Amino acid sequence: MIDLLTEIGKGEADHNIFCSPKGKPLKDIRRSFQTALKRVGIKDFRFHDLRHTSASHLLMRGASLKTVQEHLGHTTITMTQRYSHLSKGFSKQEIQRLNGLCGTRVTTENESQGESSKKLVRSDQTTQYGSQGNVIATA
Repeated sequence: MIDLLTEIGKGEADHNIFCSPKGKPLKDIRRSFQTALKRVGIKDFRFHDLRHTSASHLLMRGASLKTVQEHLGHTTITMTQRYSHLSKGFSKQEIQRLNGLCGTRVTTENESQGESSKKLVRSDQTTQYGSQGNVIATA
């Protein structure tokens, strides 16, 4: 569909995206859009809201703010930020990306030195600290 829409040049009269059942171009889609919303039970939604939805989903799928700005044709990042409404679940997932960054502290008994020590466990290395905070071992 993207390829098909890209092939259609702006202002070409022979190519219309929104047509009546008889194939005639629609000059105004508001009534058809409102009818479609009513049929599926969606209330308080405007055609323009699709731009907000597009911006939000692009960002939540990893697109950069700059890319979304260009996609929407905004001249400022501030305007693009107004269009971006991230879900609470997405924000929580983004924060969870930090999990494991600094490791997990585990308190262990160090038999050879007779003291408690703390171990910082990360996916790429393990560092063991003595009770005074000195590094005992790194693996």
